[in-house]
Parts: sequence; C-alpha cells; structure tokens
Amino acid sequence: MTRAFQLGILISVLAVVFILPLSVKSQVFDKSAYRYISPLPGSKYIMPENNIAVRQGEPLVAGSADHVRFEVRGTKSGMHLGRILLSDDNKTLIFIPHIPFLLGERVTVKIDGIVRTVSGKSMLPVEFYFDIAPTLVKLPSGYSNEISFNRTKHQISVFLEEKIVQSTNDNDLPDDFPEISIVSSNNPPEDGYYFVSPFGYWGWFPENVPYLVIMDYFGVPVFYRRLSSDAYDLKLQQNGKLTYYNNEWAALKNLVMDSSFNIIDELSMQNGYSTDFHECLLLSNGHAFVTGTDPQIVNMDTVVPGGYSQATVVGWVFQELDQNKNVVFQWRSWDHYLITDADEHINLYDTIIDAVHGNSIEVYSDNSLLLSARNLNEITKIDWNTGEIIWRLGGENNMFDFVDDPLGFSRQHDCRKLSNGHITIFDNGSYHPDPQFSSCLEYEINEDDMTVLLLRRLRDQPDNFGTIMGSCQQSISGNFIAGWGSGVPAITEFNTDNEIVNEIYIEGINYRAYRFPWQTSYFEIDADSVHFGYIWYQDTLVKNITVTNYQDFAIDLTGFFITNENFKILDEFPIAIDAGGQKTIQVEFNPQDTGYFSGRITLNSDINTEELTQRIAQQIDVMGIATEGQVVESHNTLSASVYPVPAVDLIRIKLEENSTVELFIFNQLEELVQSKILNNETTFVWSIASLPKGIYYIKIIEPSSGKRFTQKIIKV
Repeated sequence: MTRAFQLGILISVLAVVFILPLSVKSQVFDKSAYRYISPLPGSKYIMPENNIAVRQGEPLVAGSADHVRFEVRGTKSGMHLGRILLSDDNKTLIFIPHIPFLLGERVTVKIDGIVRTVSGKSMLPVEFYFDIAPTLVKLPSGYSNEISFNRTKHQISVFLEEKIVQSTNDNDLPDDFPEISIVSSNNPPEDGYYFVSPFGYWGWFPENVPYLVIMDYFGVPVFYRRLSSDAYDLKLQQNGKLTYYNNEWAALKNLVMDSSFNIIDELSMQNGYSTDFHECLLLSNGHAFVTGTDPQIVNMDTVVPGGYSQATVVGWVFQELDQNKNVVFQWRSWDHYLITDADEHINLYDTIIDAVHGNSIEVYSDNSLLLSARNLNEITKIDWNTGEIIWRLGGENNMFDFVDDPLGFSRQHDCRKLSNGHITIFDNGSYHPDPQFSSCLEYEINEDDMTVLLLRRLRDQPDNFGTIMGSCQQSISGNFIAGWGSGVPAITEFNTDNEIVNEIYIEGINYRAYRFPWQTSYFEIDADSVHFGYIWYQDTLVKNITVTNYQDFAIDLTGFFITNENFKILDEFPIAIDAGGQKTIQVEFNPQDTGYFSGRITLNSDINTEELTQRIAQQIDVMGIATEGQVVESHNTLSASVYPVPAVDLIRIKLEENSTVELFIFNQLEELVQSKILNNETTFVWSIASLPKGIYYIKIIEPSSGKRFTQKIIKV
C-alpha cells in the first residue's frame, strides 16, 4: 500500500490524533503573551518527572520567583508542591515538582501572582493542561535505529590493497590502538588536528577497543585515551572545552574536559529522558543543548490501516540546559511532526518505528535553530523562543525549490551554518539512485523566494558510501572535512577548490570527524617551532627548548617521535618535571645532505596502567637549511619564537637577541591589523583579544640590521 494512499484515507484522523497542541476551551491563556510554555498546552506523552516552565520574553525583575504562584494538580496524584526558581537567563520561571506525576494522568496548571518584566509589563495569569504518558517505554537492549552497516572486513582489505597507504611508524602506541593510515596526501594544511573517537560499531568489530584520539595530518596522535565503552563525537566547543558522549549503559551522558583533559562536568537530559549521542553543544551564554529519544506506545492501526496496535514509535526530544542544569527550552517531535512525515522507506507496520531520528542541532540566528531529522530527510528551522516551525527543507513537507541540485539529500546528518550564512549537510545518500554515494553539501538559502542553491557537492574519488553517521565541517582554514561515518576511508579533507588534500583510514567506525586548532595546557613548550637557519651539511647545531609543567603534580615526558631523521633529541627519556617546574631539552640538527629540511617533533607524556591508558603530547616544528662549504650566515633571518599556536587572547614573543624591533600582525588579506615597537626586550606578551577568530601572520623586523621573522598564528 502506498504512502499516498495511506494519507488519503486517514488525513482527517491524523489531524485529530497527531497535531499538537490541541485547541481546548478549558485552557485559559493568551498565547501571544508568552513566548514559551512547557509542556506545550494540550500536549501528551509527557514524562512524569517533567518540569513546568513559562517565559514571557523579556527579563523579569529580581525576586520574581518569590511572587509567582504555581497551582499544579494531577487527576490521580492531586496537588503538587515544588520548587520555583528563575533561570540564569532572568526570563524563564521554572516549577520543579517535589514528586513525579503519575502515569496516565492529566495535569492542570494555573500560574498567577505579581510578576513584572524590567520594562514594567505584568505577566498574565495562565491556565493549561497536559497529559502524562500512559506507560514508560524502554527500547530493547542493543536496539539500533540505524540502517544496516554497509562495509565488511573483506571490503576494507580490498580497499587497503588498492590504495597507497602510509601508516604512522610511531612504535610507542598501545597494541590495541586502532590502525590509522594516511591514504593520500597532497599538501594538506599543517595547522590544526583531527578529532575522532573510533569504536567497534556495536559488535561488528568486536576486537576494536574504543579510543578518543586527537591526531595531526600525519596520523600521529597528540592525545589518546582508552575507554571501557564506546564514545562518540569528540570535539572542541566554542568555549575551549572538549566534549564527548560516554556510552556506558548505566550512565549515558556527555562529558566535558578542560585543556588538560580533566573531566570537569557532565551533561545529561533532564525531565526523565535518557541521553543519546547525537548532539551536545555548549553555547556562548553557558547553556548547553543535549538530545534524547522519546519512545511511546502508539495504536498504529489508527494511523495506517493494518498498523500494529501496540507499536513503539520513537520520537525525538532535545533540551537547552542553563548553567545550573535547569531545562529552559524543551522541544519534542511529538508536538510538531506527524508520524507519517517519515520517508517512504520507514516501515509504518513494524513493531518498532523510528519515525524522526534527529541527529543535529545548529544555532542559525539569535532566534532560530536548524534541526536535522534523518528519517524525515528534512532540515527544519524552528523559532528558538517558541519552538514553532518556520520552514522545512527536504522530505515530504519540503517548502523550497532546489536549484542546480536534482538529487537533494537522503538520510542526512550534521547540518551546520557557515560564517557566510550558507549551510552544510552531510548527505549519506542512502536512497539516491544507483550508484549510491555519500557527499558533503554546501547550500545557499534564499528565504525570500524559498530556493536553495547547491554550491558544492564534495565526493570522494572513488565514491565513498557511508550509510550511517557522518559529518561535514568547514575548518578555520576554509577547507571542508568530510567524516564518512561507516564509509572507507574515514576522513577526506577538501580544499576550497574542491580538491582532495588528505585522506585517512581509521580502523573501526567513527561518528563524526573534525579539524580544530588545538593545544593542551597539560604542559607547554616555549616555542611552537625551532628555526636552525643555515648550516654546513654534515655539521651539527643544537638548540634548546623549555618545557613547563603547569600541573600541581609531577609529570613524565616518556618519549618522542620525529618525522625527519635529520633532527634528534639528545636527552634521555623519561624526563621527570616537578609540579610547576621546567626542563630544558636539547634538539639537534645534523643534516646529511644539502637542502631545506623540516620535520615535526612530538613530545609525549604517556600513561599505561590498568586504570589509565593515555597520551598527552605537544608538537614543535623544526626546520633548517644545509649548504655545501662554509656556513652561510643568514643576513635576513631574525631568531624569534611566537607561542602558543593556536592562541585565545594572548601570544608570547621571545627574541634571542636584545634589540629594538617592529612587530606587525596582518590578516589573510594582508591588511595590517595591529603593530607595536619593542624596545630592547627579549620577551613580550601581546594581546590579540580584540581580533576576530581566524588566521593571521605576525612579522617582526629589526630596523638596524634588516633581519626579519614571519610566522602564522591562529586566533581561536
């Protein structure tokens, strides 16, 4: 039976059963007076632990929580007492019941009192009701709502045989560390690191041990940590913290780490919902988005003829948590989507129906969000204040015309907004016509004439098809990072001309892949690069770097890895550094031929115990020029170092000679944005807090000699 036939028969039934909220005469409130009411008046399938929240829109006067009255009554549980508070946004009043509501009851809410906004408006009384879910539904253990995995070990073996693979020769990696290989490399950008969290995909690769990994473009890890359970979505948040999802069944949650990789916080769904791995975003105001599933029992024979009368239909819910973990915004698919919005490949006659499958949230503007609903083939723009749908892109309810894009997207992931207002989508391509392939899309959206223009569709060579998971990110350099999910290889980086500059194979599977500027604060090297200048080949030159331990405990540098054999470290390892202490390390340049030489040193602090297997490392680039004959003194090279890179607000400049120099910072358009004269100082701290995030170049000139120094810096 076709979906169109089902809809034709039941459109009137659906309008009554599934459109929420219902219009009920007994509910008394002026909807225009409130930007947000939760639970939505007239809604159903509400969890027993749900809070109650209202927001007028303007900031409220101090002490508003002391002057508002919540009368909350359940038809089974009776009157409910609770705690009333004002969120840290100073707009949202929240009622948290002391005890949960009862299953299957109707809850009536009356709110009044003397509450005013800072502009003098009074909050009007409001009365509404909502229905608690009749039963609590748990999905079967090990249930996967993804499409079947599409690659086998044989396919991987064939791929590795056909591709030129360069595996890292870092022999200090743990025996169970996932294989990471460079498939192809064509002048990739050297700044930034790849963030991944490979795992065994729920038993498909049972020998795979889950790891968190941050690695450079050679595949050399500067951080790894072995985990006892699968992890997803390791990424750098806009506030400089790291997050990842922990999949231990007893404690599903997102963990927050600082730049020394200490776990400092955890974020979970509230109001009785379990937390899933699909999204965790830390917002600029200190709030956070987290996501979860919302399975409910639905009599599907009232939706489609012959449907299962006790089907488990999986909805989607996400929450905005304030800094105290209070829910200040909750959005549920049950309030806004129909079950029949699901695409035609969703079996509405099944006993378990994954109708929505939300997998990303993106801030689109100060007042709107973009949601990715995979099983609707849809990107939805919603009002961040009210939760109401503004427009729908793709799927059964598409409101746009696609320009220069006959395919659109199918079973997509990871919708993101770019700085120029465009959006990217990882198109899994699950139901495109053969040959199937996945791609990374960039669209320009015109909301005036409701068109979307396809600007680029990035495909691997040959095509890569990842049916599940995946991501598309534009890095700070402007390149696009495609994380292929279940496809092979795992990561492809494209430059702005759509050319492949790097491809990486990772054993196992990876939810999303990113490239971020990164530097740990676990310990610090006083320079991010060492310039040896000119040297007679087969001669030797040694320079020193200083390593500082910022921890309140001693650490060990356990080893190192160098990508070029013409550079060496002369010290013996391990090197112990006391809490707050420093150690000087000698780096040698001993070229065996003429020419320009460069390499990268990775200094490792590894721990390998039963309790913890981990690496925290820092990298330093080394370079030098070897000539024949007598050493040629560089007449125009100034010895200097600038660190850290990337930097947040401050950079430190270190000169090897005491002289007067002129300092300049240029943006990528070669426009001068800052300048300074430094008089006879060897160290200097320069504030770049006023600069926008991006790539810059610092130039240092010594006027008396004409010597110069230039280095790229990254503001994050």
